[in-house]
Amino acid sequence: MHNNLPAEPNAPDAADPKRPVLEPSWFNRLTGGLDRSATRAREVIESIASQIEYQSRWCLETGPGGEITLKILSHDPRNSLTLAITLTNHELILAITPDPSGWLRITIHPADAAKSDEPLFECWLDQPYEEFEFWPGIHDPANTPSLSGPTPIAPGRMGKRMNWISIEATAWPSHSIIHRLSNSHGFVVASQADEN
Repeated sequence: MHNNLPAEPNAPDAADPKRPVLEPSWFNRLTGGLDRSATRAREVIESIASQIEYQSRWCLETGPGGEITLKILSHDPRNSLTLAITLTNHELILAITPDPSGWLRITIHPADAAKSDEPLFECWLDQPYEEFEFWPGIHDPANTPSLSGPTPIAPGRMGKRMNWISIEATAWPSHSIIHRLSNSHGFVVASQADEN
């Protein structure tokens, strides 16, 4: 959970509609405290890349279901990671980049789209404790009361071992691809496929 701490004096404008209103938090595994620097965000890019190399097959447990295959297309250590996603004959591109605000920005585009096109999905990742949290940049407070108040609750999570995700689709705009992947309760759940 987040505490609504004020932005640092040199932080990017909090009113930017693409970023969450909250400040990102990064759990420091050595001290058990929080790290507000962008260093941890850059380390997470490396952890995700290693995890994909270790296990590239996932299972979508909601919506249309099916196997998800991830493949690293490009990797600039600590600066960016681009993945190809194959989901039931659909090709998508997932990009992870550190933002100057300290967040990790994640976008999903169709494989054939120009990078300037609006993403099918965009979220912002941080790790205030052991689990990672996904946050929308823009949300409707009336539809997502969990994002308002003194201790907002993240509408998306990824396990500390990066082997499962759960996302509450209603926190994202209705045009987002996440809605087509959700179950009747509005959640998207995926996990690493078992290796047999």
